[in-house]
This record gives sequence, C-alpha cells and structure tokens, in this order.
Amino acid sequence: MSKPIDLSEAVFQTDSASGTLGGGVLGVIWKMIARHKGKMWLAIVLGCLSSLMHILPAAGAGFVVYYLTQGDHTSAIQSAMVMMLGGFLMVIFFSLSTSVSHMIAANVQAEQRKNIADKLKTVPLGFFTRVSPIDLRRILIDDIEKLEDGVAHLIPEITAAYFGPLVLLVVMAFVDWRLAIAAFLPTILGFMVMSALFKKGVEITNKYYKAQAKITSTMGEVVKAIPVVKTYNNGDAALKRANESIKGLRTLINDWIEISVVPGNWFFLLSSSNLIFVTPLSIYLWAENEISLAILTFFHIAALSLALLISALFGVSTRLRAQESLVARWQALMTHDSLPVSETPKQPKNEDIVFENVGFSYDEKPLLEDINFTVKAGSSLALVGPSGSGKTTIARLLARFWDVGSGSIKLGDVDIREIQPAELTQHMSFVFQEIFLFSRSIKDNILIGKPGATDEEVIAAAKAARAHEFIQQLPDGYETVIDGSLSLSVGQKQRLSIARALLRNAPILVLDEATAFTDPENEYEVQQALSSLCVDKTLIVIAHRLSTIQNADQIIFINKGQIAERGTHAELLEKNGAYAAQWQTHMAAKTFQFDNADKAMVDKESKEEII
Repeated sequence: MSKPIDLSEAVFQTDSASGTLGGGVLGVIWKMIARHKGKMWLAIVLGCLSSLMHILPAAGAGFVVYYLTQGDHTSAIQSAMVMMLGGFLMVIFFSLSTSVSHMIAANVQAEQRKNIADKLKTVPLGFFTRVSPIDLRRILIDDIEKLEDGVAHLIPEITAAYFGPLVLLVVMAFVDWRLAIAAFLPTILGFMVMSALFKKGVEITNKYYKAQAKITSTMGEVVKAIPVVKTYNNGDAALKRANESIKGLRTLINDWIEISVVPGNWFFLLSSSNLIFVTPLSIYLWAENEISLAILTFFHIAALSLALLISALFGVSTRLRAQESLVARWQALMTHDSLPVSETPKQPKNEDIVFENVGFSYDEKPLLEDINFTVKAGSSLALVGPSGSGKTTIARLLARFWDVGSGSIKLGDVDIREIQPAELTQHMSFVFQEIFLFSRSIKDNILIGKPGATDEEVIAAAKAARAHEFIQQLPDGYETVIDGSLSLSVGQKQRLSIARALLRNAPILVLDEATAFTDPENEYEVQQALSSLCVDKTLIVIAHRLSTIQNADQIIFINKGQIAERGTHAELLEKNGAYAAQWQTHMAAKTFQFDNADKAMVDKESKEEII
C-alpha cells in the first residue's frame, strides 16, 4: 500500500546541541546516559588515571638508569618499584573504570529497550505494516547489545585516549622539546594521512555497515522462504537476492580495504615508528653530552608507551563508526512521528460509525477520496471491490493505523482523534486474514483478547469459536505451547484469533477477509465461529467471497479509492453495475468449483473400481 520503512538505510543526524561531548554520535550516547553522568565522570577520571600511569614506567626507567650511574642502588630499586607500581595502578584504574562503565551500560541498555518499547506504543499501527520485523529485532536486540561498547568503552576510553598522549607530550616537552617533537612527528604524519582520506572512508564505511544490515535482513527472509521455493527450483531463486547482497558486500569490502584499511595500516606503521626518529636523535644528543643516559632511556620507553596510546585512539575511532550506524537506526525509530493524542479526550456516546468526506494519501499517493458512509450501532456494513481498491485502508483508518488526510471519522459523534487510543481500541475487535500467534501457550494467546480473564472465560470463548475440541486433542490442551513442533492448520489458527475477539467482546467487530485462506471443511467451522462473534455487534466486513455478505445491512463497492456503488445485495443486483458483475463472476467460480468437485469424486470412484 505504501513504501516500506528501511531502517537499515537510516543516516546519522548530528545535533550541535548534544551537550558536553558535542554533536556527534558520542553526544547522542551521552544523552542516553543522562541519569548516570556522575558515575560516568567517575569512570572517565579512572580511565584518565589509568592512561596517566603509562608515564610511570618510562619515568621510573629513567630514574633507575640515573641512580645506577650515580651508584645509588637503593634509589634505583625504589625507582624500579615505582615502575612496577605504575603498571599495577594502570591495571587497577582501568579495571575500576570499566567496572563502573559496564554497570552504567547495563542500566542504559535496559532503559533504551524500555524507551523503544514506549515509543512503539505511540507510533501509528500502520508503522508496523511498513517496517520489517527483522529491522525492529535488530534495533531492540542486536543494536542495543552493541550499544554496550559505546557506553562501557568508547566514552571513557576516548577521553583517556586523548588525555594520555597529551599529558605524555607535556612531560616529554618539559624534559627535552627536541626529542618530544621527534617522538610525536610520526604520529602527526599518521594523522595527516588519515585526515586526507577520512571523508572517503566515512562514506564507504557507512555503506559497509548498511550492507551488513541488509544481508542480515535478506538472509532472514531466505530462511523463511526456503521451505516453499525449494519445492520449485532447489532454492536458487530464494538465494539469488542473498548472493547479490553478498557480492555487493564483497565489492564494498574491497573498496573499504583500499580506502580505510590500507590508510589505517599506514597510520599504525607511522604511529608505531617513534623509535626510528627518537633513537638516532637521542644517541646524537647523548654523544654530544646534551642529554643524560637517563633521559635517553626515558624517551625510548615513553615513545613505546606513546605508540600504544595512539594505537588505542585509532581503534576507538574505528569502533565509533560502528556505533554511528546503530545510533542512526535508533534515531530513525525514536524520531518517527507518534500518533497525536488529544489533550482534552472525549468519550463516545455509542458505537455509531460515521465517515465524513474522508481522504487519505501515503507518500503523496492518493489512496482514498471523498469516502462517506454511516454504520449505525448494531448494524452491518460490507466493503467489497477489487484488490487494492482501499477496503482494508478504510478499516485500518477506523482503528487509527493512520490519521485521515482530510475529513473525519466519528465514533458516537466524537472524532476518533479526540478519543484516547487505549479507549478507542476497547471499542473494537479485529479479525484479519493475517494471523499472528505468539510462542506461548494456547491459553496465553487467547488471553491477549482480555488479559486477566478466568480459565472459564477462556474455555467459553474457545467453545464459541469452535476451537475447544481441537485444543483438547493437543498434547497439553490449553497449556500447549505454540512453537515449531506444533502444526496448526490455517482454520485452527483463525479460530484461535476469533476466540481472542470473542473474549474481548468489543461492541465493534471488523472482519478483514477472515476466511480467505481456509479450506472448505475449516471454513464451515470458522463461519460458525464468526456467527457467534457477530451477535449484537456493529459489524464491518471486508470480503471477496460475496456469498458471505449477502445479508449485510448495506454493501459498499470500493473502486480506486472511491465509493462506486452502495445498497443492499438485492438493490445492487438490480443496478446491474460493478457489484452485479463481480457477483456473477463469483457465482461462476463457485459453479466451476462444484463441477470440478463432482468430477474429482467420479474420478476417485473410477480409480477405486479399477483397483
């Protein structure tokens, strides 16, 4: 009906007002940890102290050499102990920092899952018809799981990664500015190489992560489709899209290696080559008696520590891009328009339904135009017409899957936009042709219609839905869990869906092709169940099988988003218009089915006689 929402194509949106850590992805993550900023500052300080401890081994080694050359062995031993203490404190501070940040991350993950769930409660129901369940699962489970790296590691580590080299530079410059420049020169060259290719790398990296997300989605579809398509061509058709996605990812990986990985290797090579610059200069200065052997030793060990700190900074920047991809999907979901809620909600007086000049478009494509009708409480309306004419859209607008573009829909003389969404849903039950059952027990699935209902109420609803008999035959009856090992027919699933609606007992009932996929035997059971469900209800039925809606109080024929005809079954046949033509087609199809059924019976009897 409308374009799907592809969350994997989401682009990260910067916000210059994101707070202390700026408008980038870290700014968004910083907002997520708003309730834990005090603890996060503690983790950052501990991380900086851990980074600072990188100086002690170099300084300690310098003092060891100095005291040894002075013949002061006691002080040399003390300096060596300071070296050991520095390494020990570095591990302690790092462990404390990560312990605090991981506790924060666990809380933030739980909070964000709740925030996403709360957001999903506010979006129009139509959102769920447009977005892939795989995308939602990725955000709720995979992305929030990966968010742990951004919260627990990147924020404290990135601060420490900048703080450590900066302090080390100051100390090295204080000791000898010439050797400090020599130590930092390759790092500066490395950053120049990275910055020259960074813009190209960002684009290809974003494409790489999007391609990974697309493969996840595609493979999920393939796994579901294989049981069907394998019957026809060994699954080649189903795997075609996956192969194309994998080939596309392979091409992106090659580009990514060329633009991002190779320059990254150059960066590592340059940032790790401090000694190539420090060693000859320090030996020359020592030979000229401009520095001591202790300073020479200090700079050699400090240069190695600097290389480790700079390497950590590069690793953090690479992981930051992965966080940007998942934050982009999170943003796309959390910024999606919510369903407007009236500040002064009203209560409908009855179940009269009125569509007044309703128009509706999606993605600038008109779907409905000038729809007018009234369904009095307790009466029935049937919507018929060609596929794609707008019948289901009309039913879903009544439940506020979306809001109308023009005109209004009223329930009991109240615009449904002025009714609280939770209140509106209490007035309606839906039975769709698409049936969804949770991986829970049969009873739990029926209880969705009325949480808290008694076992007696559940059984009564199942009996009225003609489902009680087959439920009793299941291994654990009503406690049987619906999973991959349990095979239920479409008709049985439909009757469970009807049992939900019966348990809810809402005054308005919408049936959308409720018997579209049932076989003749199950259709009779489903029709009997629907008969029980429709008693004393305001009824809206969408059907292609016109024989099921002959007794509707009014029938509306929808064509290309407009009302083409309206009236009772008899009145519409007299008009000899579009409805009458569809009725004749329907009856001819039924005659063809009966004729073929008789022929099949004759063929069966002939075969039995031959046998």
